[in-house]
Amino acid sequence: MGWTSFKTKKSELIDRLVNEKFVHCDVIDTSVKGNLIFQLLKSKTDEKVSINVTKVESFGNGEWGYKSLSECSGPYWGFDCPKKFLKASTDMSEYAVEYRNRCMEHQTKKLNVKKVELAKGMKFIHDGEIYTLCRAYNTTASQWVAQNEHSTYRFKKEYIINNLIK
Repeated sequence: MGWTSFKTKKSELIDRLVNEKFVHCDVIDTSVKGNLIFQLLKSKTDEKVSINVTKVESFGNGEWGYKSLSECSGPYWGFDCPKKFLKASTDMSEYAVEYRNRCMEHQTKKLNVKKVELAKGMKFIHDGEIYTLCRAYNTTASQWVAQNEHSTYRFKKEYIINNLIK
């Protein structure tokens, strides 16, 4: 499946997608997180409840597009799906179960990253070299400045945590 795009504002496209009516299913619940729209859908034929994920993206020059995937298609993005949607889904197809498991793993990993406190002087390995943390790059400390003997780089907190020297 490809992307569908329009000359429109992001807010107008999201509003249109959130209020869209489906022929073969009813929308039970909707959640918008940034450029992602999660919808919990109930089939009118077999009562199956499933998750639909829509990604909204700018193509520049006032053009916004979207791509929708059902969880049974195994979306490769949208792992911040609300937990209540993950619990409510009854789709037992292989890709749907895999998608929900990836969402739970992703969300657990995010929680664990938030719990770890980084500090100046901590060391981690990147491409076989040891880097030392210098300072937080931003106010949320989601990225840090680190340096080795040759250069200074910016790294994401999650990457640093996964490569810390203990």
